[in-house]
Parts: sequence; C-alpha cells; structure tokens
Amino acid sequence: MKKIINKTIFGLVISVLSTASLAESGTANMATVAVNIGENIVNSMSLIFNVAYLLGILMVISGMYYFHKNNTNPNQGHLKTGIVTLIIGALLLAFPTTIVTAIETAFEESEIAEEFKSELP
Repeated sequence: MKKIINKTIFGLVISVLSTASLAESGTANMATVAVNIGENIVNSMSLIFNVAYLLGILMVISGMYYFHKNNTNPNQGHLKTGIVTLIIGALLLAFPTTIVTAIETAFEESEIAEEFKSELP
C-alpha cells in the first residue's frame, strides 16, 4: 500500500513540475495551467462517480444473489457475505451524492459548485 501511495505522490509531483516547466517556457501561463488542472479534476471525478455507481449497482445485485444462495443452502456462510456486499454496494451508491452535497455546501454558489453540478450525472 505504501508503494502505491509513494508512486501516486511521485506521479503528482512529476505532473506538477512538468506543468510548471510549460508555464516557464511561455507556451502556457499559470492561469491556463490552473484552468486545465481544474477541468481535468472535474472530468476525473465524473469518471470516478460513474464507476462508483456501476460498482454499487453490481454489488447490490451480488448481495441479493448471496441472500438467495443462503435461502437455498442455509448455514453455508452466504448470509454474512450478502450483508457485507449489500452494505458496500449501498456505500458506493451513496458516495457520489455525498461528495456533490459536500462540494455544494463548501462552495455554495461559486463556479466550482456549478461546474461540478453540470458535469456530474
């Protein structure tokens, strides 16, 4: 886990340094770089939210299947798997809505909140 976090931080540092070098070379100023980073974050969040919705739906369906398996073969341990899968699926379904609500609360009527509302499902 530490290796993944270190690689992610290293990648972020390299990307920031490369955008800073673009700004110094005159091809883009810092305002343009900031706007591009903001747009990329919104697009990335949209992708993450869509994946969370899809995985949440699949996990809820999988949890229901484990409940059915427990009903046909009791005492096989499918009930606890079904409950855990159903809870994880519900959390994944609630994740995008929670984040959007938190952003709207934090930034109220700013451009950031409006941009998130327009880009997300």
